[in-house]
Amino acid sequence: MVAASSGRTCRSPLETAFMPAQSPHCMIEAASCRPRISASRAAPHWYSSAKFRPTKCARVWWQWVFFQEVNIDGTGACVSFARGMEYLEVPANQMKARLITESIVLSALKNWARNVGFGSYNRFELRTATMDQPRIGPYQWDIAAPSYVGGLSTRGVGESKAKPGFIAFDVLLGVEINDRSLAPFIHKCITLRSLKNIGRCMQFFVVDRMTPEALRLGRSYGVLPVTTATLFGQDVAEALRNLTAVLIGAARASVDPLQLQNLFAKLEKIEGATNTLRGALFEFIAAELARREFRGNVEMNRKYRRGGLDLAEIDVLIVVPNQVVHFIECKGYLPGRTVPHAEVEKWLHKRVPELFKLANEHPDWKNLDYRFELWTTGELSPESRTLIQNLQNSVRPEKYVIEIRTARDIEAMAVRTQDAGLVHLLRNHFLAHPLAGYWQATN
Repeated sequence: MVAASSGRTCRSPLETAFMPAQSPHCMIEAASCRPRISASRAAPHWYSSAKFRPTKCARVWWQWVFFQEVNIDGTGACVSFARGMEYLEVPANQMKARLITESIVLSALKNWARNVGFGSYNRFELRTATMDQPRIGPYQWDIAAPSYVGGLSTRGVGESKAKPGFIAFDVLLGVEINDRSLAPFIHKCITLRSLKNIGRCMQFFVVDRMTPEALRLGRSYGVLPVTTATLFGQDVAEALRNLTAVLIGAARASVDPLQLQNLFAKLEKIEGATNTLRGALFEFIAAELARREFRGNVEMNRKYRRGGLDLAEIDVLIVVPNQVVHFIECKGYLPGRTVPHAEVEKWLHKRVPELFKLANEHPDWKNLDYRFELWTTGELSPESRTLIQNLQNSVRPEKYVIEIRTARDIEAMAVRTQDAGLVHLLRNHFLAHPLAGYWQATN
């Protein structure tokens, strides 16, 4: 079990290894002082009583003996089982895959609820990795918005202005929800309704799979548990599950371009899905091209940690035994869009030196050549090009090499593979995208 925030629906130990901590020390649900866990077999026995209130000592013991707070690059502070840093690489990839898939669902839900008119169109708030999370009363939600829909809004006697109600969504993908694991969400909903100054609220819980018992339990308490298949259809729901599996498996295994193309074709039915996935898709393409071009061992999203902190993450790492190590930074953009200079500067001045230092500490890499490469389908600003060229000229080649691969270079690599599916995937989503002309005309 790990808690994501002071109000989010929680996961059981069987569901995930760790998850983002939106606020520090968030192991206990602030509103009720109950441990934020699903009532599963892995939960402590003292959770079984709904009236139980653990003492302060019990809460502190539960928090610090079993859990640790770690920083995950690209996600931020997370709470995990205290099992050592070497345990975290696989769960970190699983978590990131789940969050990417959930972000697609959240974007689709937001657009659907706004277009139907469930809430005030411009007042919808969405869970993000950087901003304050949507909140209704003391609880955080994945999506929240005020609503003036009849039955949710109220108007007192003599009042000219209606008091809005709310619409709220939580999303949890990748696990099957039963009646016991739904209990914390129901408790959250019931507690919110008991607060005097909070308007009426329609609450949705969107999941992959759900048992009939969980469905009946949710409806009996007036909440709306729904599956992705109910919302989007069976084909899209299956594509979302496959996407998570592909995102997890692509870190070490080759990805079939045809499989990716079919997956994206199904997900295009969800508004905004391809934009959300563009960065991850380009990393897949880069990894597959590097695998075939350099004939080495490829890893995606390789992380290096020290003292519980992420020191660096490599988008694509390829090691050619006894020869060279390629550290590839991926920037997948539509043609005509410019890579922000701040990102190029951060890569050159922070990430490259950190990776160079870590590479020199690696016992198997000390005598290999190092190549730090930036692959992008976008454009580089004159300022970025000058910075790169100056650094290329100042670094001794025997130390390491900095190389930039542009859209033309990447396309040439794809053509050399003679894989029509891979070439089509690159051209269709990055080199000949329908929005390319728009960006070229407006930038």
